[in-house]
Amino acid sequence: MFSLLLSLFQERNLEESSPQFIAILEKLFPEIRFAFIRAGEPAPTGGFAIATPERHYGWLSITGHSALTNEQQRLLADAAKMYALILEHNEPALPPEKDQATESTPGFEELRRENEHLREREAMLARSQQIAHVGSWVLDLTINKLTWSEETYRILGINPHEFALSFTAFLGVVHPDDRAALETIYFASVREGQEGYEFEHRIIRRDNNEVRYVQEKCFHERNKDGEIVRSVGMVQDITRRKLAEEELHKAIAIAEENETRFKALHNASFGGIAIHDKGMILDCNHGLSQITGYSVDELIGMDGLLLIAEKSRDMVRANIREGYEKPYEGIGRRKNGEEFPMRLEAREIPYRGRRVRSVEFRDITEQKKAESVLAAEKERLAVTLRSIGDGVITTDTRGKVIMMNRVAEDLTGWLQQEAEGQPLDKIFRIINEKTREPAENPVEKVIASGSIIELANHTVLISKNGVELNIADSGAPIKDANSKIIGVVLVFRDMTEKQKLLDSLQRTDKLEAIGVLAGGITHDFNNLLSGIFSYIELARLVTDPKQIASYLDQALVVFDRAKNLTGQLLAFAKGGAPKRKTGDLGPVVKESAMFALSGSSITCEFEIVEDLWPADFDRGQIEQVIDNLIINAKQAMPAGGSITIRGQNYIVKDGENPLLKPGKYIRLSVADSGVGMPASLLKRIFDPFFTTKQKGNGLGLATCYAIIQKHAGMIDVESVIGEGSTFHVFIPASNNVPDTKDDSVPVSHSGHGRILIMDDEEFLRDIVGTLLREMGYQVVEAKNGEEAVKLLTEPGAPAIDAAIFDLTIPGGLGGKDAIVQVRKKLPDLVVFVSSGYSEDPVMAQPQQYGFTDSLCKPYRKTELAAMLNRYAKKQTPA
Repeated sequence: MFSLLLSLFQERNLEESSPQFIAILEKLFPEIRFAFIRAGEPAPTGGFAIATPERHYGWLSITGHSALTNEQQRLLADAAKMYALILEHNEPALPPEKDQATESTPGFEELRRENEHLREREAMLARSQQIAHVGSWVLDLTINKLTWSEETYRILGINPHEFALSFTAFLGVVHPDDRAALETIYFASVREGQEGYEFEHRIIRRDNNEVRYVQEKCFHERNKDGEIVRSVGMVQDITRRKLAEEELHKAIAIAEENETRFKALHNASFGGIAIHDKGMILDCNHGLSQITGYSVDELIGMDGLLLIAEKSRDMVRANIREGYEKPYEGIGRRKNGEEFPMRLEAREIPYRGRRVRSVEFRDITEQKKAESVLAAEKERLAVTLRSIGDGVITTDTRGKVIMMNRVAEDLTGWLQQEAEGQPLDKIFRIINEKTREPAENPVEKVIASGSIIELANHTVLISKNGVELNIADSGAPIKDANSKIIGVVLVFRDMTEKQKLLDSLQRTDKLEAIGVLAGGITHDFNNLLSGIFSYIELARLVTDPKQIASYLDQALVVFDRAKNLTGQLLAFAKGGAPKRKTGDLGPVVKESAMFALSGSSITCEFEIVEDLWPADFDRGQIEQVIDNLIINAKQAMPAGGSITIRGQNYIVKDGENPLLKPGKYIRLSVADSGVGMPASLLKRIFDPFFTTKQKGNGLGLATCYAIIQKHAGMIDVESVIGEGSTFHVFIPASNNVPDTKDDSVPVSHSGHGRILIMDDEEFLRDIVGTLLREMGYQVVEAKNGEEAVKLLTEPGAPAIDAAIFDLTIPGGLGGKDAIVQVRKKLPDLVVFVSSGYSEDPVMAQPQQYGFTDSLCKPYRKTELAAMLNRYAKKQTPA
């Protein structure tokens, strides 16, 4: 309103401006009629004075409206005051006197008062601009001077003292996206001789960089020749209005969208929808017409109870009275009199200024038919389940029990009505028999995998009364026609008695296996011990030194075979942890195979890829595997034949082999052209002491199996009678760089210094001590760890250069614990660990436990010499 009133600044007299003033007000208040009453005429009733403190111009009269709101009265009173200020401002100022007047002359005093009145009017005008948030500006085109009011500076957030005012500078305040348009509009209006223009645009305030919306109006003034010489304008901050308009537009758009959506949903509903007031239908959708047979025009205005069969009307009336809002069923009635089952659900809603009810009608005829069919099917299923000898439980996808058969009730101790709706893990409590930890929920496992699963071994079901049963179980997903999982079915049976029988059979099998193992060990060791004793006895019977040495050498050969036998026993018994190094398996395989075939008529072909991946392996153990596989192949070809050894890189994919983790492997295949093996033997060939050969102890393949297992790999076999057998060995590939260091060492050693031997066996201390003395060392002995620690760390004790600790001391401190005390005071002392338990991790990784290296018992002089060659600090030059 105030921005429109400011347009009256250019009107110079009352006669021209008053009609425009009235027109502006009637535009803003179209329901009210106004009139301007000049001063001197009778004052109207209820009018608003148009006056300043100095002048009275008349009244603003209300002619077409009897009652005004308080807000309307306030706005009209402010409009009358502002119009009076504009009229006063538009009056021409008195010209100054030509004579030089003094303060004492009457003309000067009148001029002073007039100037004061002028300043007061300007102050009031500035105040009115501030109230209305309307600023003014004047651009004198003759001198290109731009003048702003104080309110204009405030609107633009500019300090007058810090801003060089010009039209170009003003354009810099305008938002960059609106700047060109404003400039074009202004110069076009001047160029085309227009009266002015109106334009809304954005500004960026200089004080806080806030983007604001303003409305700008411009009027051009002309000289007597009709040329535009001055532009007078106003600028009003309309940010609030713009934001309100935007919110209003959004609200209107949302309302229109909601209306459209409501109508779309209203008509797209699968059921019939009616809006009624106490039963009288006010509106409905086409769905209701389709269900009832009435047209939409017939339905609107109808008593909705006519759509309800008489047998259900009392219930529906009661629900309308009570405002019932839950779904319920009743009987509907179509236009042709046909009755049908239906479902009703109502809600109270606002509708055109009043509260009414919206009700959904749904024809459930097909649903009732389906329920009848489903009930019959469920009964047939229940009969079937009752006849099954296994327990059956069905659940939904959340693991809630839906149904159980009689066997499941007996095994779990829960009745169907008790279990229905309960979580499965409450009804079907299963644990691991060995760990007593809860087993994985089979429903979660089935849903996660989407396939049939089986319970792990040793699963125990704990019934409601605490009885524990060994069970076998499987679970499968229940899927709908679209293959979507909608539930899970579990089938389980009591395996308690069967498990007892299996355990008894397994114990019998174990006893038989132990008997075979004991017999095999006894047979082989008796033979080997006989050979050792015999050669030693022969050595004692002769006096010739060469003959004695020959017999003793033969005893050592038998000794090596006995050591090899114990190594094989450890490999498949507790372990013999491999001492791994990164290397290339190709050369090792070739060398081992050729050595095992030396002197044989069997041919061997190698098909090993050149870029075979490196692996982490124990060379000695892998050589033993290849040696045993070649020997097995030779025995399968008594009349000769050929062996093919293949080596290739192989990637095991997820789920491809249950015995191997997914990843990169080296696959070694040893194929022979022998007689082959029947399927009945294949499952036993890796058992210890099982053999079909007249020669052999049955440990070869068992050793291979144990060694490859300890390398985190797998060995398998395939065989065809009359065509031969192929063994496949899988060993994990390594990401490490192969170790090319040469491990070959001299077999003799000479040194000096003092070496401590700690062992509980006196004869072992004597033997090792004798060997060390022959090499030039002094020997100190200790029978347990306590004595060894005391000899090494006691103040004043002779200096010791190295030590050999036995790993295990029965009833005393062993090497593993003794080294901890020694390292606290002697961190750099060379200490070897020695043991017959090669499977112990200390022997495989001695450095991790504080030792320098390890020696496996029994060891010979050459092995001891090789160890000292690597670590002795006081060796005697050869």
